[in-house]
Amino acid sequence: MEIMCGRSSMSARGAAEASNGGGGRIEGIPTMVDLLEARALVNRYLRPTPLHFSHGLSRLSGCEVYVKYENCSPIRSFKARGALYSLWRLTADERRAGAITESTGNHGQGIAYAGKMLGIPATIVVPSITPELKRQAIRSFGGELCVFGDNMSDTGPQTRKMAAESGKTLIEDGADGGLMAGAATIAWEILQDLPDVQVMVVPVGSGNLIAATCLVAKRLNPAIRVVGVQAEGAAAAALSLKRGSIVQSSIDTFAEGIADSAPGPLAFEVLKKDVDEIALVSDKEIGQSIVTVLSETGHVAEGAGAAAFAALEKYGSKWAGLKVVPILSGGNLPVERLHSFLHR
Repeated sequence: MEIMCGRSSMSARGAAEASNGGGGRIEGIPTMVDLLEARALVNRYLRPTPLHFSHGLSRLSGCEVYVKYENCSPIRSFKARGALYSLWRLTADERRAGAITESTGNHGQGIAYAGKMLGIPATIVVPSITPELKRQAIRSFGGELCVFGDNMSDTGPQTRKMAAESGKTLIEDGADGGLMAGAATIAWEILQDLPDVQVMVVPVGSGNLIAATCLVAKRLNPAIRVVGVQAEGAAAAALSLKRGSIVQSSIDTFAEGIADSAPGPLAFEVLKKDVDEIALVSDKEIGQSIVTVLSETGHVAEGAGAAAFAALEKYGSKWAGLKVVPILSGGNLPVERLHSFLHR
């Protein structure tokens, strides 16, 4: 397969910021000290995203629904949180060599954005399924974009090979403690705004976000139910939990943000212990939820971001009357795809 790469420049601000941090990468599941440090670091760079009650979604689901709008971040997804903390912890030598990661789009945007803020060169390897909208965003944030393979099953091995050959630090979603600690800031914000939340509904790809959510929510209030959502055509985490070990699965979903062939090993260690359940939804149900979210909230959700709302619509009766927070994890949906859902 051919690999195509293109490089962008680093910001002057990033070069100035690069002198901070440098404590080294987190090996293993983040500790409470790591989670608190990540919270302080992310607050330095990002404003908290909104959490708003939705009358419309509450009426439709029978739950008391509060939406966490991660599409309101600078990259229109939650991924900048973990990327900032993970790159901030790199040593001086690792920063000079740069970081590399594989992504279907949003994680790559996060690494590119964090690299720009911190002055760290970032290379992002994406498969051909990554929408041009997300490719352009990676370039605009200063990342070197490389396209390889048809899906993450192809892209992952190529990225690991490039990391070994270049000496760049590999940042793998679902296998990096810094990414997990940074993503956990979402749960901190939810609990600050809604301390009596009873259910959190979280889209699941590599498993990093739901693992991060569990690390905070289950420690502060073990009674909170943390429910994952996967596409039926990319159900690796659900299948892995059922078997008790990581399994590879095929990928057949338009929701590229949750189109992972296997959960990350670090994330899976948390999932096995703390996730209450993983619900499955069809691509048709995800597409319908994109329209519902737009109609009821005025916000655009990409496929991965709409997955939580598809689960809310499909399984909401199980949580009737409870305070439920679906996480709108990202809103990077191409206009032409939105148009197709609106006119079906």
